[in-house]
Amino acid sequence: MTLKNIYKENKELVTVILSMLSGTILVLINVLFIGQKSDLPVDDDFLFTLINIIAVGVICLPIAIVYYKRYKQVQAFEEAYPDFLRTIVEGLNGGMSLPLAISYASQSSYGTLTPQVKKLVAQMTWGINFENALENFASSLDSPVITRSVSTIIECHRSGGNIADVLKSVSGSLIEIEKIRRERSMMISGQMMTGYIIFFVFIVVMIGIREFLLRGFDMGTDSDSEMFLRGPTVTEDMLDNYGKMFTHLAIIQGFFAGLVIGKLSEGRLSAGAKHAIILALIGYTSLTLAHGIVETLGL
Repeated sequence: MTLKNIYKENKELVTVILSMLSGTILVLINVLFIGQKSDLPVDDDFLFTLINIIAVGVICLPIAIVYYKRYKQVQAFEEAYPDFLRTIVEGLNGGMSLPLAISYASQSSYGTLTPQVKKLVAQMTWGINFENALENFASSLDSPVITRSVSTIIECHRSGGNIADVLKSVSGSLIEIEKIRRERSMMISGQMMTGYIIFFVFIVVMIGIREFLLRGFDMGTDSDSEMFLRGPTVTEDMLDNYGKMFTHLAIIQGFFAGLVIGKLSEGRLSAGAKHAIILALIGYTSLTLAHGIVETLGL
């Protein structure tokens, strides 16, 4: 088997492995070479942090894209699945057996679900046991909702119950689940916006404290008595340390705020990975650019 075929069959796994290796190598190069030098033409702390952020993006972003793409695919399966069940019910009401009704339903189009339905019918045609073919169908879709419904269909087929009524009930419940999911998404959109606004307010506050409030304190190295009379003193080293802490806080806040937004909106942490990476990069970039602008303009 050629490397091209291996990549084609295991595209998602290969993508995740390559992204993790690339990010790890980038971090090692950064720690061993960039982090050990102080005579760089640019600020070594800035470059060190920037490369680490890029490395995290190289590791997390492809993985998040793979999982989110899979999540959207499963969601598309679940949306088309009730139509598939309704078509099977039509065949059952016409006097067909369940395998024949599934073959009849495979003649219709169900979007991304169509290839999986064709594969199910092909397995049945090749002589694979009907129940095994249904189990393979459910496992290939990787949807807990569809897996539970397929288990119900198999049990009903074994017990000889009224399969048409069972399929109608399953289809109706799936439709209701989809309606609830969409309603939740609409209701939570306002909270998503609130989460973004809170994060941006946090960034503005961090910039204000770092670039204006702390700079308002006297910077000097006078005696203890003079410092007591004059008030608190902030040295350049202290200001730099505060700047690093605020930048790290912005990255941490953005990352976890993004995860929470994704979890609330779509019910999975993998859906929040893209929000997490975007907000972390926005936080880092905002504080870094603000510091550079203030230093350049001498504010």
